[in-house]
Amino acid sequence: MDYPKSVPSVGLVNGKFVDENTVSGAPGSLISASWGNAVTDELLAVIRAAQINPKEEDLDQLLEAIRYIIQNDAYTKGRVYNKEEIDALLKLSNGVPVGMMAAFPKAAVPPGFLEVDGSLLSIDAYPDLAAYLGTWYNQAGDPAGYFRLPESRGEFLRGWDHGRGVDAGRGVGAFQDQLLGAHVHKETGFVDNVGAGSGASSVTGATASPGTFFGKVYGGASSTTAKAYVETSPDSLGGSIAGLFSGSAGGKETRPRNIAVMWCIKAWNEPINQGNIDVAALAALVVQASEVNRGLSRLANQTEVNAGVDDATVVTPKKMRFGFAMSFTAASGYVLFPTWLGGLLIQYGRATLAGDTFATLTWPLAWPDACYAISGAAHSSAARVNDGVSAQYRNLTKTSVILDRQDIVELSAGTRDLFVIGIGK
Repeated sequence: MDYPKSVPSVGLVNGKFVDENTVSGAPGSLISASWGNAVTDELLAVIRAAQINPKEEDLDQLLEAIRYIIQNDAYTKGRVYNKEEIDALLKLSNGVPVGMMAAFPKAAVPPGFLEVDGSLLSIDAYPDLAAYLGTWYNQAGDPAGYFRLPESRGEFLRGWDHGRGVDAGRGVGAFQDQLLGAHVHKETGFVDNVGAGSGASSVTGATASPGTFFGKVYGGASSTTAKAYVETSPDSLGGSIAGLFSGSAGGKETRPRNIAVMWCIKAWNEPINQGNIDVAALAALVVQASEVNRGLSRLANQTEVNAGVDDATVVTPKKMRFGFAMSFTAASGYVLFPTWLGGLLIQYGRATLAGDTFATLTWPLAWPDACYAISGAAHSSAARVNDGVSAQYRNLTKTSVILDRQDIVELSAGTRDLFVIGIGK
């Protein structure tokens, strides 16, 4: 539609309508009934097409009608795709659909792929891949809400038989162990001269029916030829007869020449996930991790590790090692266990004493609480020499202990080493 330029009496100025000029008296533009009705009918047709009831006082009905028509496939001249259809097309835009496997020549997984390693994955984290694989490769005991990838590490891939009959009876994803095809090893037998012997053949190359062969063979250690004697009756050959056997060859599997690659599977499409995150699906993963659920975990602090009662946090090696100490020498030593193991402390020491003397032993570490138990012994240089020597202690403190050598009845000759071990915390 356009302005009624073809009607001279309308009075357009520069191609548009004008009002009456009350100062100069110039008349205003005239709108003919036919043109005014045509314009009104055209606008009403748009409004009614949007299933809107026209109202004279409502000035937004035309805008509302246009918006409705834009969103309605019935009024579009070309093919308009909805969001789900656009997403499906974009997933194929790079030519690699989700679920496709590809071999890569280095140990680096490209974006959008996962290594085909038989791992268990969350359906919420990889919805596209889960929709394709389903639970085809799941194992007994796998939790709900998870699916498993096939295992490709160290395996050759073989095309599915799918009715051809070459490898019948197998489904997609079925494992097949190695097998060596049936074959025949060609062997040539001969008979050598044996010289003498009752009932023995003396002609090289002589043959006999299978029923007359009794299986005795011989061969020399330096010879590359194994020779066989043929008996015409049991035990007709005398002398030493050596056995001949063949050993195994090869490795633990049958394989062709090959190059190792890393098989990966397309798991998601990079452009689709960016800016289109399903928060509801991710919310299911933002839960406390447990023995059966994957989720988030917090690192425990040292106080929680020492207490040993929290079962919802994760312990690091450094916190497990905190508080552990040890030292070992010939004269003394100790092992201090960490606080989360009770802070147990075990120490030992030695002193060299003459008969009926004592010495003060300083503990390598001061006992934080106390030494709860102590034991000692005297070292004997020969059998039953020191029957009359007794190791005793007194004045046990957090830092030291006095070791006494007590000789019973009479002094024993020479000095002796007294060893002591203490347990406490």
